[in-house]
Amino acid sequence: MQAGRLKDRVKLQQLQSSKDSAGGPVETYVDVAEIWAEVLDLGGKSIMEAKAVGSNVTRRVAIRPRKDIDSSWRVMFADGTVAKLAFRPLLVKQDEMHLQCEMIDG
Repeated sequence: MQAGRLKDRVKLQQLQSSKDSAGGPVETYVDVAEIWAEVLDLGGKSIMEAKAVGSNVTRRVAIRPRKDIDSSWRVMFADGTVAKLAFRPLLVKQDEMHLQCEMIDG
């Protein structure tokens, strides 16, 4: 993967479970890493193809491969918006991984 393509900073966040003061379960996301990525907003045709298979994928994030990411993680973008991973990460080349993302409202 060419370093010049990685022009966007994103934070990878992992779901962490803990207990509140009353002993009830609490789930929060914690930052795992802040990395360089290439963020691509998908166009009309790609979005239509995703919807045809029941997905709401609207962004693809290209990163260098990591072994620790799974589909429970999410991505926080530089503007503060957040997206959950729609599928498990996809290794497209030896040096490139794609995260298919669904934007989260709020």
